[in-house]
Amino acid sequence: GSGGYQRAHTFKLKAEKQHHKSEISAVCFDGANVLSTCDAGDIVLCNLLEGLRQTRKYSSGCPISDATWASSNTFYTAGLGSTLTLWDKRSLKPCALCSDESNAFTCCAVDKEDSSSHFVASGSDSGEVCLWDCRKLGVSMQKSKAHKGVIWDLVLKKKHTISCSEDGHVMTVELKNSPVSTDRKMEEDGPVSTSIMNEQSLPINCLEYDDKSKWLVAGSEGGAIHFLECT
Repeated sequence: GSGGYQRAHTFKLKAEKQHHKSEISAVCFDGANVLSTCDAGDIVLCNLLEGLRQTRKYSSGCPISDATWASSNTFYTAGLGSTLTLWDKRSLKPCALCSDESNAFTCCAVDKEDSSSHFVASGSDSGEVCLWDCRKLGVSMQKSKAHKGVIWDLVLKKKHTISCSEDGHVMTVELKNSPVSTDRKMEEDGPVSTSIMNEQSLPINCLEYDDKSKWLVAGSEGGAIHFLECT
């Protein structure tokens, strides 16, 4: 096509379901299962093989800003009520949660390439990236003040996170093997933050990283899409 672009796929609308009554904050797949959340705090599960029929719905009562599948039976939600929650799909009840009175969680991510991983990363409105272990979700393993503004999106890849923020930076945080227990140890042995892109005054709203090609794509408030090759 012109300008170096060519159409690779054609998409056809197959169905449209009104499962929420307010703004949808996240949608994600796990096989045929579709998870969706909204800013009113509703969680809806539906199934592609059942005509997108709503299979379960739960009202948390707290705004939800992001969600991601952890396994075929569990998923996380990050809420503006300062909670990161692990849910069981079968009962649609929380099986673990953590809270931080000083931060509101804005996004969460797991390493989708490592199904055996027990870790989940979260971003917050204070610019802090946290690493958690789902087996003891009450206490964060590591924290890093990666940004000076709200973190809008992040990905977790093996030993590091990549996050984007209102401050115009895309940052990578190198994760250490041992948990951080005190401020002193965090300063000496804690995560290391490195800027890999600075959009200056324009917020970076979203990003995605492909582990096979080592390419990172990020979208800014100014309408620009940034493509970065990670070496």
